[in-house]
Amino acid sequence: MLIGFAIMASVPLSWGSGADYARYLPADTSPRAVAWWTTLGGFASAVLLSIVGVLASTAVDMTDPQTSLKDIVPGWFYPLLLLAIVLGSVANNILTTYSSGLALQAVGIRIGQWAAVLLDGLAATAITVYALFITDFLDALNEVLELTVAVLGPGLAISVADVILRRNHYRGPGLHDETPTSAYWYHGGINMAGVAAQLLGTGVALLCLNSLYVGPVASTLNGADVSALLGPLVGGLTYTALFRSLYSRQLDRVRQSQVAYGPCCQRRQIPPRGRAIT
Repeated sequence: MLIGFAIMASVPLSWGSGADYARYLPADTSPRAVAWWTTLGGFASAVLLSIVGVLASTAVDMTDPQTSLKDIVPGWFYPLLLLAIVLGSVANNILTTYSSGLALQAVGIRIGQWAAVLLDGLAATAITVYALFITDFLDALNEVLELTVAVLGPGLAISVADVILRRNHYRGPGLHDETPTSAYWYHGGINMAGVAAQLLGTGVALLCLNSLYVGPVASTLNGADVSALLGPLVGGLTYTALFRSLYSRQLDRVRQSQVAYGPCCQRRQIPPRGRAIT
């Protein structure tokens, strides 16, 4: 049950830090509306696809769907179906690819946005081809999703912890100030609290995995995979403790900025198009 939970949790965890496109919405957009429509869109599509899978399983064994579907579709259509799966897996994640391209730029890689998106698209296509034609599709998918939890779970927890510590107060110009005078400069431009928390949270999650291998924690728990629980917990708590210890002055500057600029700055400002948010 916990392994299944880890697989299901990978979907919201992977999107939790990937909705960079929302920054193009007007500043007065209702946060509740954003949360509601995003949730409804994800839920409705998942239910519809599940219904299709259930109907197909009444006719064929869907243990290995890309192979089983060959028995219920015309012969000429099957190669097109496989091509659609490969290309569709990339196209359906175009917003994630866009966000991933911004992430590559944000970590300091000197690459254009179009090149970063192209690089991610090629990598995603290669992984999809491997999952479809070289290994068992569902096994490969589950393994990738569980490994994703180990990275994105702590990362999302760190992002949430930072929002709470700063009371959701970020100054757009400061986020793009890449000089030591920036309030987001930290140590040489690197948030060491975030790096340490990510490494520790991911390390703990990897110890709890029951995917490509059985981690020592999962082995102790008779195979239970608790990576989606312990990874974010350790990452978030570690970041909170280290950030308060290392960057208390930054928190003070945030509070002073809140007083100086007033409540209008509680909302995150919309940065120029094509630039990343760190």
